[in-house]
Amino acid sequence: MSVAMVGCSYGDGTPISSLGDSSMPIRRYDLLQVRYLTTGDYSALQKMRTTYIVETRALVESLLKIGVLGESGMNERFLRYYEDPTLSAAIADVDSVFYNMDEENEQLRTCLNRMQRLLPDVELPDVYTQIGDFEQSIVVCGRKVGISLEKYLGSDYPAYKLYDEQQRKQMTREYMIPECMSIYLLSQFPFDDFGRASQEARDFHFQCIWYVVNKLLGKEFFGRSETCKVDAFMEMHKDMSLMELLEYGSQKSRNVSGI
Repeated sequence: MSVAMVGCSYGDGTPISSLGDSSMPIRRYDLLQVRYLTTGDYSALQKMRTTYIVETRALVESLLKIGVLGESGMNERFLRYYEDPTLSAAIADVDSVFYNMDEENEQLRTCLNRMQRLLPDVELPDVYTQIGDFEQSIVVCGRKVGISLEKYLGSDYPAYKLYDEQQRKQMTREYMIPECMSIYLLSQFPFDDFGRASQEARDFHFQCIWYVVNKLLGKEFFGRSETCKVDAFMEMHKDMSLMELLEYGSQKSRNVSGI
């Protein structure tokens, strides 16, 4: 997984749809991108810069790193950036492959409903889709989580030939929601002093995240080999809540020896 933790403080944008209505929890920002990049539709650009200003600023300034949103010449620079042949092909392929995202929407809705019940103190993520430049799969900006669809076009996608086999395996749409939820929880429960922690402590922290994501998904997406230490730990601490587990896993002061 590749992720950008973007520090944002410019507005809250559009709130997540109510989980009780028929609207989809994944907001299709990428469709505005495609409309503007392929037709130059000014109304799409205006919506990107008003309704989706946080998402657009994160894309332009933190992912693509092509300048500051609103500065002179930015619109033309944005268009030129995506004229790259590989990115142009990805735009067309994303538009075709992800024409329908009903399964991902239903999977995310299930996760969010379980999250409300199992992690009531954690704010629900506001999830949207975008088209980046093959660098980051997931972008986190506060409670906003951007999924870069060009990173989930399938393990045999031609542009992925430079990635190793294990990386390509994860570049399929089935990994999209599990990675989205994992990265969001990592942003909410960052490991204390990660750079100085032991490998054992780091591994346990990640396993706590994957264990909880499995619970939110309602299935073992991350296998026993990826959660074995936490499985054993929770067998010994049956009364521990998932919230307590995540808090415990992120503490550098705990003793992980013997887990």
